[in-house]
Amino acid sequence: MQTNRAALFEHQVSAFCKGKKLLTDISTQGAQSPRGIRGWLILLGANILILTLYYWIVTYSVAVDFISQVIDGEISYINLIFRDMPVYVVCFILPLMCVYLFFVKSKHFPKLCTVLFVALAVWKVYELFRYFIILETVWGNVSIEIWMHQILNYSAALHLIQVLVWPIYLKNSGRVRNTFIN
Repeated sequence: MQTNRAALFEHQVSAFCKGKKLLTDISTQGAQSPRGIRGWLILLGANILILTLYYWIVTYSVAVDFISQVIDGEISYINLIFRDMPVYVVCFILPLMCVYLFFVKSKHFPKLCTVLFVALAVWKVYELFRYFIILETVWGNVSIEIWMHQILNYSAALHLIQVLVWPIYLKNSGRVRNTFIN
């Protein structure tokens, strides 16, 4: 009877040690693969929240300008507004969707966020060149100062930097892979 108790005790100790080793393996594995919204992901989330707010304000101001022009009878830029307004609405809805996917930690967030940054960069570059062409046709030669001012004013440079930095981070980061798994 003593030997059975000793064998049972020995079996329980070995099972406990194996379980403890298993738990330490899991905890070291967790330390090697970061999870959660921390680090650079906080900056990315703040960036997307700011983009959402910015495009909400821009969309609202374009809509108010359009309504005031229609009421006043000044519809000289109506085609420009009809062409731009859907783009501004999309530029507001895409970051809004990214914010939602960011907070629910959806696996579709990295892809949609990459699409967002590429689309915004393409739109800003198009807007910059369109503005440059309008200035050139209205005033003739455009100086380099106006060109550089418009790059900074329309934040095309910022969008180009974002399209270079954030998609690479989203693709290569272990934290992104481990956080957005739903």
